[in-house]
Amino acid sequence: MTFLAVPRSVGDVLITRAWPAGEPSAETVTLRIEGRDTRGLVRAGELELGRAGTVEHATIAPFGEDPALPALADVNGELLGHRYGKRAVVRHGDLFVKVVPERRAESLAERNVLGAAIGQSAGFLTAAPTVTAAGVLASPALPGRALADVAPERWADVWRSWLDRWPLFATVETPGIPAHTPADEARVLEGWVAGALDRGVLVDTTGTARKTVARVAEQLVGGSPDVALLAHRDLHDGQLLFDESTGELALLDLDTLAMAEPALDLGNLAVHSILRVAQGEWTQAQGDVVLHAVSEMAETLGVSQNRLQLAQSAAALRLAAVYAYRPRWQPFAQQWLQVWLTKPVLR
Repeated sequence: MTFLAVPRSVGDVLITRAWPAGEPSAETVTLRIEGRDTRGLVRAGELELGRAGTVEHATIAPFGEDPALPALADVNGELLGHRYGKRAVVRHGDLFVKVVPERRAESLAERNVLGAAIGQSAGFLTAAPTVTAAGVLASPALPGRALADVAPERWADVWRSWLDRWPLFATVETPGIPAHTPADEARVLEGWVAGALDRGVLVDTTGTARKTVARVAEQLVGGSPDVALLAHRDLHDGQLLFDESTGELALLDLDTLAMAEPALDLGNLAVHSILRVAQGEWTQAQGDVVLHAVSEMAETLGVSQNRLQLAQSAAALRLAAVYAYRPRWQPFAQQWLQVWLTKPVLR
């Protein structure tokens, strides 16, 4: 498969993130993109790329508009993020407003309200959204800083707070929470990596990546899983806010809760910490604090070392595919993939 470089810009929009859209053909690949224009405004749209990387067709939506999100045009505030056709996030005073397709709003609100109650019962700060219009959910802003902005001398406090709360969260007994099985996780992994390879945003000239992903998927499904606990399913540093004045920790995006192996969240968090160090966003010392916290939590929750390593492998391979769609990080993603293909647990 020929390498396909995701364009760094189209028109006056500097592309920061992209996602696959539709099925690739022998001639073209379609991506949905997000970026900022020369005025600094968030823009979104869709690109059809030739296999050589040429932009065959580009649709960049007018600022603050999306045909799949008609309510977006009526929401006032600062547009923070826009995944074309899927969702947009707006800051309006003390509220965060999420705009989604109308058919998804009610169920999304219900899941978030349930997740917020569970998170709060475990000691996290959470925000329960309300549906304010068709396709519009509003949540109160939570106190705290993104972890990237936490003072270095408070870094250990963040993870002590997490260690105190996470066992309470993971062991909450809540009927009706859907299951996310090892087979489900294997499908997620295979979908991301195969999609990136089929589109050419990652290259696997020897077939090693596909074989490795198949092996990890087989081990996920065929091994002996740990007892399922409550899982966030997308736990990483971006899902946490820390209030330095109170020591409180906020947990975000609680609509993906499922009963799953606890290694799923712990592996994802661990690999994100390794990723942040590799990206130069965290120091090695910061990453080590998180890895130590994950190790301690695994012991607390009775997570087997083999399942934790397997979850880390799956997360690392998936993240290679996710970051391969981001122009700034695409070369890094290829290197990251090669590094993780050499990890002993993958052989």
